[in-house]
Amino acid sequence: MMWYLFSSSAYNAWLWVDEKGNENSYGPKNSLILEKALINKESSVDIEACHRAYSVDIPTMEQTNTTTDVKRSVKREPSGNQLEIKTFVLKYFTQMLNFHPSIFLVKATPPY
Repeated sequence: MMWYLFSSSAYNAWLWVDEKGNENSYGPKNSLILEKALINKESSVDIEACHRAYSVDIPTMEQTNTTTDVKRSVKREPSGNQLEIKTFVLKYFTQMLNFHPSIFLVKATPPY
């Protein structure tokens, strides 16, 4: 295992597309989970959003509601909302890891 250093300025937003074509944010916590899964080359990852369970297939960029089997497209793009991720980093990582608030670490398998 290797630790990758991420800066809040490099934050990628993960979005799901609803039936009307609207893009909806997974939020910073789930976006970090999805980003880690992508880095680790995982085929899928389970997340919870709005009290519902989903399985996200990383290679096909598709989420499936584990209760209803409804599938939706997933997108990954640079985030314009730096305040959202910085607030998340401050709240969850700074106290635990004693790092500067604008950086955090994600444990990941090297791609080589």
